[in-house]
Amino acid sequence: MPKLRVRYRQSKLFKNKSSATTLVEKRSSRGCLTCRDRHKKCDEKKPLCSGCKENFLRCVWRDNEEAQEEPHMFLNFHLDDWKVRERGKSMKLTLAVTQKRNFYSLTLRKNVLAKFNEELGHLEELKRFPTAKQLEASELEPESTAELACASLPFLDECTIWLSRQVTPHLTDSLTISNSSIERAIEKAEQGKLSDDSLKTRSFYNYLFDDSHPMAQKFESILQCLNKGEFDIIPKHCTDELFLLYVSVKHWLVSLGPQETHPLLTTQATFTKNFEDNTVLKEVFLCCGATFMEYYDSETFSTLSTDLYQSSLTLIKKFLEDNPDENDKPWLLASYQLLCLRNKTAINSTVNDCVSCLTSSYQIIKSPYYLSKIKSISTTGERYVEELVLEMEHDTSIQKPELEPHDRMFLESFIYNYSVAILWAIDISKLPNPYSVYEVLGNSLKCFIYQCDVRWMNNPIFGAASEAFEILAKASYIARLPMPLDKESIWFKRAMQLQKQAYYHTPSILPSADQTSLEEKVYQNCKTNLLVGEVVAKTSFLLISKVIQYKEFDLLSYQNTVSEIVDNMEKIPKKDFIWGLLTWSVIVCGIFTVDTENQKKILSYLDYIRDKFHMLPLFNSKLFLFKTWELPLADRSDVLFDRENLTWVNA
Repeated sequence: MPKLRVRYRQSKLFKNKSSATTLVEKRSSRGCLTCRDRHKKCDEKKPLCSGCKENFLRCVWRDNEEAQEEPHMFLNFHLDDWKVRERGKSMKLTLAVTQKRNFYSLTLRKNVLAKFNEELGHLEELKRFPTAKQLEASELEPESTAELACASLPFLDECTIWLSRQVTPHLTDSLTISNSSIERAIEKAEQGKLSDDSLKTRSFYNYLFDDSHPMAQKFESILQCLNKGEFDIIPKHCTDELFLLYVSVKHWLVSLGPQETHPLLTTQATFTKNFEDNTVLKEVFLCCGATFMEYYDSETFSTLSTDLYQSSLTLIKKFLEDNPDENDKPWLLASYQLLCLRNKTAINSTVNDCVSCLTSSYQIIKSPYYLSKIKSISTTGERYVEELVLEMEHDTSIQKPELEPHDRMFLESFIYNYSVAILWAIDISKLPNPYSVYEVLGNSLKCFIYQCDVRWMNNPIFGAASEAFEILAKASYIARLPMPLDKESIWFKRAMQLQKQAYYHTPSILPSADQTSLEEKVYQNCKTNLLVGEVVAKTSFLLISKVIQYKEFDLLSYQNTVSEIVDNMEKIPKKDFIWGLLTWSVIVCGIFTVDTENQKKILSYLDYIRDKFHMLPLFNSKLFLFKTWELPLADRSDVLFDRENLTWVNA
């Protein structure tokens, strides 16, 4: 029997040392390796200890102490661990378990558990398993079990739960799926002989990051069929959980990265951090995948997207209730930002839903964890900012800020989505004003993370246009104030200052085209970024000019500026993801547009953005513009102060 180390502490009830020592805990060497690395006490529950379960961590045990593999690994779970809900008079529950890459689908129907026989095409009753009546109660005492993380959530019509040897046994409500195509893809991938060791090290989610994976190729071919209008394949393939994860990570998430940046600063590299080990984050990705699919079939996926959105928020809430001291985790900020971006593309969501997620994000950013990181940047000298290059990454002689790549992405995502939501939302009282936001967080946009070809590539969202978006945010905030502004007030003076900054906005210096070290693609990206900065600044100029002049604003006198903005938009390549940053500018410019040809171009830009990013709420934005253009010229720009109509817009 191994020796136990016993730790004592002095009780506050006694001052006498002899009577004050109380046994508080025992430490053994048999706990999981994850808790040992975290210097936490492990309760030694297998296969998932309580500490790892509560923190959504992978529970790693010594190889020689792993539970022996059985043909039916799920038999290790006791009946009390399964939470089943009845829907009407029937009870259905579909479970799928992976063991050595083989899938087992168990269905609870007619009071028996059955396995679907792929060859015979029907369900086979399994005598070894408990009946539905036995699931109601069990006299078995759990030994090393884990409760369902989302047992309190309502089931969908059928629940499919995917487990792998690399994923902790949290069982999540999911979707009704057919596994036959997935099984065939996996069998095809395993025609080559793979050792048990290689299977252990291979991630269950490799298909999300390997384009050559058979499952990835299968899902990509399905998407190609959908883009050709072959929607009849949706019921057969597209409600598959694995498919939704694929479109979420490989398409929806990738489209959210508007800039050419360092590989470790991309949306894929940052938002998928610890993705495999986090049940809540996986639920968020499923929600985003369902939202992406609304574009192809809103009737099928709209309800599913809404249900997954609510379940994601419920899981986050439950985690925060169970772990009140861990409300500053980076993955929580990532989850809220992903849900905010989801609300920009979901057909039933509004800008107010985005603001709700941004408010939750702001509470995390205010935590000591992030404020200490931000403060470390603001107190860092300019010399460090200039000298921070990739080669110095491991130089301990230089004091560096603690901001990590994923922190940079999450903070920048918050700042961008916050900036473009200010003008449209009904209530932003739970968010700070942009002057405070950019004063506190602005330094995080200037800090170098990696050595890149040009400075702005360290800004994975804003690129070279961060200053232009700061003008946009401040102009939007002032436009929310009671009109007209008092000419003696500080806000009127700030508006005048913003008008000058917007009009004389100077883009970053464009590198010379003959630089041998600069690739043509990077040079073209620089030009595109400068155009985006010009478009955002000039559109902000129109808005702040309306605020300053208010009723004296002459719409026709600003048509040259409108034409200049539209011309710059025309120069931006249509296939570039950077169009995702221009929704706000396109809509605001459309409000000021009088010329019919320019109006047609504005509508074509909205159609393009809607189709490229699957932003279905832009239908409402088009209706908003149509109604605006029906107004008399003298009244058109006044819609910028009509809070009820502005909520039609979700940019």
